Amino acid sequence: MSIPPPPPDDPWALVIGHDPRAADRIAGLIALHRPVRCASRLAECLRLLTAHASVHLVCIDLDLPAGAGVLLVRAIRADSRFDHVDLVGFGGEDPAAHVAAIRAGVSACVAAPVRAATVARLVRHRRRSAPPRAA
Repeated sequence: MSIPPPPPDDPWALVIGHDPRAADRIAGLIALHRPVRCASRLAECLRLLTAHASVHLVCIDLDLPAGAGVLLVRAIRADSRFDHVDLVGFGGEDPAAHVAAIRAGVSACVAAPVRAATVARLVRHRRRSAPPRAA
C-alpha cells in the first residue's frame, strides 16, 4: 500500500514491515484515519523520515530480521530531528522483543493479530499528542 506522501503540512504515518501482507494490513487500518506509506527497508524508512518532517507516526515490525526493528528504533531515537515522531512496534510474538522495543524507545507495542479498534485508538491518541506546528 505504498502511496506518495501527502502535502508537507499534513501529518502522516509510515509502516515498515518484514512481511508485506502484515505491513499492508496495518497500513490499511491506519489509512482509515490518516495518510500512510509503507517501507520495506531500513534505509528507505530513514530516508523518508529525513525528507518529510510531516511523518508523525512510525509503526515498526518487531519481526524484522536480526533485530533490525529495535535497531531502527534506536537510530530514530538517537536523532533529535525525529523527536516529534511517535514509534509503535507491532508483531514480535516473543515478549522479549516487546521489552527490547520499549527499552529502545517505542511508546507502545501491538501484538498480532492487530485489531482495527486498537489501531484507531493508537492513531487518535497520536493525533492528540502530536507536537504543535511551528509558527
